[in-house]
Amino acid sequence: MKTFHKLISTWWLSGTVKKTPGTVGSLASYPIVPIILSNRILGTVTIISLFLIGLWSISNYTKHYQTLHDPKEIVIDEVVGQLLTIFLISVLLNQEINSLLLTSCFFSFRFFDIIKTWPINLIDKNIKCPLGVMLDDIIAAILACVFIEAFYCSLSVYAG
Repeated sequence: MKTFHKLISTWWLSGTVKKTPGTVGSLASYPIVPIILSNRILGTVTIISLFLIGLWSISNYTKHYQTLHDPKEIVIDEVVGQLLTIFLISVLLNQEINSLLLTSCFFSFRFFDIIKTWPINLIDKNIKCPLGVMLDDIIAAILACVFIEAFYCSLSVYAG
């Protein structure tokens, strides 16, 4: 079971790379994108399921491996945050997601996840449990969506 928790928490070991494990974990979420975009109900269920599995897995991983509260190799939170960003943008913009939007989602989510602006930094500093690990990425996803939505709205205003 210890290995299973490692596979889930590190998203099939993608988080075990030496450099930029969070970025690699975010990229490793992209094979699931067609599933979350195929149907809103399926997308919602998939993201909520991964969130709940992530909570359970992170709890067991940190216990079995006696690691810090949020070690770099745990990237299931980045996977959930990245998928949530893409899913929410598809809903908010109500259009098919193209490669430009996927790229925008990737870079926006990574920006907010790395920079940890308010309120992400409050969660990261104050909630030292699996929920805190997951929640800061959920907030980063929401902020990334607000940023992308504002950008696309401003483009449509200037486009006439």
